[in-house]
Amino acid sequence: MVNSSRRTSFLRILSHLRLTVKTKIWLAVTSIVVLFSFFVLFYLPVIQERNLLNNFNKDVQNQANTVGLGVKIAMTEQNFQGCKPPWTL
Repeated sequence: MVNSSRRTSFLRILSHLRLTVKTKIWLAVTSIVVLFSFFVLFYLPVIQERNLLNNFNKDVQNQANTVGLGVKIAMTEQNFQGCKPPWTL
């Protein structure tokens, strides 16, 4: 019951409030700007951070695989000087 009385009082206040066309346009534009600002300032950086972190981790893993492959080849051929070039990446 309390919620319905609050809701009706809020609607009553809104019905007595007379908004001009200029105010309605400003409210519409402001709400659109706020929504786009939220999207650009909060949502996109989170996605960008996640993508950059995933790409960085893949790059590090690929370099580690390259070094490991070079060392493995050098060890199987008993060529220990072959171990040095993969570490100079």
